[in-house]
Amino acid sequence: MPFDRPIDREVIFWGLLLFILFSPFSISFTYITWVVTAGLMFYVYLIARNERWEKTPLDAPLMAFLGASALSVVTSIDFFASLKEFRSLFLILIYYLFALNVDKAWKVEKLIKRLILVGAIAGAYGISQSITRWDLFDHFQGRSTGFFSLYLTYAEYLIVVISLTLGLFIYSRGIKRRIYFAIAMAFMFGGFALSYSRGPWIGLLCSLLLLAGMKGKRVLVIAILVLVSLNLSLFYLDLGRSSVLVRSIFRLHPGGQPSSVLPYLQSNKERLLMWSSGFQILSNKPRYLVSGIGMHGLQKIYPEYRSPEAQHQNLWHLHNNFIQILVTRGVLGLIAFLWIFLAWWKRIWRGFRESPPGIVKGVLAGSLAGVAGFLVSGLTEYSWGDTEVLMLLYCILGLTIAVTRRNMAG
Repeated sequence: MPFDRPIDREVIFWGLLLFILFSPFSISFTYITWVVTAGLMFYVYLIARNERWEKTPLDAPLMAFLGASALSVVTSIDFFASLKEFRSLFLILIYYLFALNVDKAWKVEKLIKRLILVGAIAGAYGISQSITRWDLFDHFQGRSTGFFSLYLTYAEYLIVVISLTLGLFIYSRGIKRRIYFAIAMAFMFGGFALSYSRGPWIGLLCSLLLLAGMKGKRVLVIAILVLVSLNLSLFYLDLGRSSVLVRSIFRLHPGGQPSSVLPYLQSNKERLLMWSSGFQILSNKPRYLVSGIGMHGLQKIYPEYRSPEAQHQNLWHLHNNFIQILVTRGVLGLIAFLWIFLAWWKRIWRGFRESPPGIVKGVLAGSLAGVAGFLVSGLTEYSWGDTEVLMLLYCILGLTIAVTRRNMAG
């Protein structure tokens, strides 16, 4: 069917909407959607020239990260495996899809509301999994996974969406909107809690504290008291698996602990051993400090440095975003990685401070908290290597940059 007008941002927007709607349900459809929409964007901007490609605040750090990653491939100990992994960097285009093409306030609101809706559906499905012990995709193994294959992916996705929803609940006007956001949060938090994921739990707590701090010292003090009381209750009272999860966060030694806690404690130990192995690789082979061993080089070298105390064979990542990037892409890669978030944080924080109460302020506040939660959760998991979560993260980075660049009203 021929278009009755030139293809422009308005057409691309519907691709972005489909991307949001598919994001918690199917990685395949989400991937196909962004690839097709990126093809449309290249046609609009570079061939038809119906829109002008504009600079964004994250161009330099993203290109630096791309360059550091390319250098790590060239110098990799496993060139072909790292070259294959390099394809994941094309996901950066998702950032540009949102940063360049979300140019009106109504688009922001529509995208965000749809994201919260599908997040609530994913949360409700996670609750249903735990209640019925039934899962359409056979991914459920005692922890809610939503429509994802892994409970950690589910929890990390929900950190971002819960934080975004809470930001909108705090700063939006209108009782109907707030009721909608409150109901959505209840479903999402229920599913999140039933994933029993410790790293994401800590990440979400940090997100909540950050949002409280944005509202003022008094709100922050109240939030600290509430969250500390909640965790102490879970720690000292026998409240089922949630208590086991919280206790395992603060304990490393298995001596005298009930059998239900032991798997979690072994998981803590495994992570410490992996991190130690990563640092040993760099200390024994300092030539890799600059550019790393390669984006997918760990699988080749890890067996040599695997601790005898480690029980699990983990060959391709070290369960920590920062250590993984340092080992595989070197100091240059880690600096570029941090630069991305520092540049983004500076821009979005300024936008948050300058925005009046409303949708925009809520989106910026929730995004700041959600990204902070993602980074904290990434201290115990390589979430940067999780495609579903990374696609959502690039979406949020691009959407919020678009909001601040165009000074959209709340």
